[in-house]
Amino acid sequence: MLTVVDFMDELWDLWNKNIDTVWRKALRKVWNLPFNTHCDILFELSNALPVCDVICNECYLLSLSVFIVTVTLLKRLLNMQFYMLT
Repeated sequence: MLTVVDFMDELWDLWNKNIDTVWRKALRKVWNLPFNTHCDILFELSNALPVCDVICNECYLLSLSVFIVTVTLLKRLLNMQFYMLT
C-alpha cells in the first residue's frame, strides 16, 4: 500500500523560491536565449505567469470554491432546521 511518504520525493517544495528560477533557466535553454535575458521579458515571451503565481492562483480558486460550497450547505441546513421548528 502506498502512503503519502512514498510520494514525498516527487513533490516540490512550494515555499522554495527556486521554482521560478529553474523555470526561467529552462525557458532560456529551450528558446536558446542568452543567460542574462531579463525574467520579465521571459514571462512576456511565454505569455504565462510565473510558476508560483499560477500555483497561488489555483489554491485561491480552490479555497474560494470550498468556501462557497460550505456557505451554501450551511444555509440549506439552517433553512431545514427553521422549517422543522415551525
